[in-house]
Amino acid sequence: MPTALEYLPHDKEQRAAADKAFEDARALMEKYVKYYQGKHKAHFKNSEDNVVINLCRIVVDAIVDFLMPQMPKIVINDDGIVEEAEAYLENIWVENGGANFLRRLAQIGSIYGHVFVRVWFKDDGKVNLYPIQPQNVIVFYDPDDHEVLWYEQRWSSKERGKKVEYRQDIVRQDGIWLIHVYKRNKGVGQWEKVETQEWRYPISPLVDWAHLQAVDRYTGESELRHAELNDQINAVASDIKAILRHHASPRVVGFGFQTGEVQETAINGLWTIPNPDARVEVLQGVPQLDAAQKFYDTLVQSFLSESKVVLLPSDIRQFSNVTNLGIRATYLQMLSKIEVLRRNYERGIRQICRLIGLVNLGTDLDVQVLWADALPTNMIEQLTLIERQIGLGLMSRQTASKILGLDYGKEQRQIDIELLNDTGNGFEPSTGVL
Repeated sequence: MPTALEYLPHDKEQRAAADKAFEDARALMEKYVKYYQGKHKAHFKNSEDNVVINLCRIVVDAIVDFLMPQMPKIVINDDGIVEEAEAYLENIWVENGGANFLRRLAQIGSIYGHVFVRVWFKDDGKVNLYPIQPQNVIVFYDPDDHEVLWYEQRWSSKERGKKVEYRQDIVRQDGIWLIHVYKRNKGVGQWEKVETQEWRYPISPLVDWAHLQAVDRYTGESELRHAELNDQINAVASDIKAILRHHASPRVVGFGFQTGEVQETAINGLWTIPNPDARVEVLQGVPQLDAAQKFYDTLVQSFLSESKVVLLPSDIRQFSNVTNLGIRATYLQMLSKIEVLRRNYERGIRQICRLIGLVNLGTDLDVQVLWADALPTNMIEQLTLIERQIGLGLMSRQTASKILGLDYGKEQRQIDIELLNDTGNGFEPSTGVL
């Protein structure tokens, strides 16, 4: 993504930087998508010996599964119409796909490294959330503090049989955003301004966040930044397959006779040789592949380690007697990474919820995102720990409800109703006696 100090819509250097940024983004996205789809480089010209083990897809899918096992719970910490606002936000997310929508964002972020969501407010009060393909948006940012100066989005359409290219600049200015729309004939001519609109909110209608923070730029890091290593792994696997195909099959060797001396008999499958000293042996090739297999395993583990992905063992019974702590220790590296990712995605989710609150509810909501646990847990252990923390005064019942995924207000109302019903039926709740 290019850097800038100020918005100059017709500056030649900025236009050249924008064109190059779009070109680079599209090339990078095309490369990563091909790796994810398993379209890797072939090691041999002869396809019979080529092996493609798509670790790129395995890594991305594992990250998405751990990051978004289910729809996170959105909680508002403000006083006032909390329950109504929470229900309103939940309904908007559900209407836009809920967990599936967030999984799609996580997939895009894992592949490309950055996420863009357009928040569209309709006249009837509904809100549509659109994931924007990263190759269609660039960000101009301040090189010192990485603050966004403006977003530039491009798309094409046909008008009167000609391809027309549109460009929308969403520019930060004095606490609000100006939305400028330009158009030109596809790839040629000057950009001509079509319209300008004011977006009088502190949050842009285009919300973005990095999948993984990069050290030296605004754009985030992809999970496939080391995808070329997958080609090397496939090359080693292909070499092993070629060796096995050419040398592992048994060979029949004859000693003490000419090929013409071998006589077929009437007995099915029986051949005879007149020379009593002749013999036939079957040689079984045993290629020494231990070193090659070890090298292959090392490469695979290096690929997974760079992504901090831990794969489930083939025999799930290994976890049968393991405690919550033991399971988490096994997945510690991956859980630490998922925690980092969730902080990044929580920022984006909070920005979207805040913008919806500002536009449709007239208030800036203090939103908290509660994530589901990606790993199975022992409920007895969890309940015992929560009970002790409540007993020691370290945790409220409301917080405990949130941890367990329960709606505290709703559950309290249901408990009160049950108590009233039980009392009306002659049941004494304190003693359990009718």
